[in-house]
Amino acid sequence: MAFQKIASVFRGFASRVLAIDDTELPRGQIKIIREMLCNHNLELNGNSLAEILVKLRQKHLVDSIIVTKRDGAVVATTEQNGLKAAITGTALFNYVSSELVTPETVLIKSDGDWFMVFLFSEKIFVVKASASLSTTELKALAKELDSFLKIPDFPSNNKPF
Repeated sequence: MAFQKIASVFRGFASRVLAIDDTELPRGQIKIIREMLCNHNLELNGNSLAEILVKLRQKHLVDSIIVTKRDGAVVATTEQNGLKAAITGTALFNYVSSELVTPETVLIKSDGDWFMVFLFSEKIFVVKASASLSTTELKALAKELDSFLKIPDFPSNNKPF
């Protein structure tokens, strides 16, 4: 009898402690994110490809973006040594393409950085970031940049900044 009362007390205590519902929205985190987004104007408008690349880097939180044709010719870059990285990325993607049927993305982690190489609209994109991006994020970045590359009168200076 005494054992059942003690067990009942422990069961009641455990159900109160374990059934705490703390599934409310993290209002503090939401406030910080809203403030951060209010302070950053990430509209993609600019007078040159270099300005667009800077804004895309900020928007997608990447370190560098290099766009090449399938033969390795640089279309746009944010790097001073973009030619070397473009040739390396293009060669790597073409090699993987020859070994695997239609690779979607090639991910390489080196010295804490991620190098993501992928094909979009017959252009090879080489993106460097401190964290790997999902395929959806990479395609969004490529789609935004490709829309500017297709504008006929858009100034496309390939000078890195």
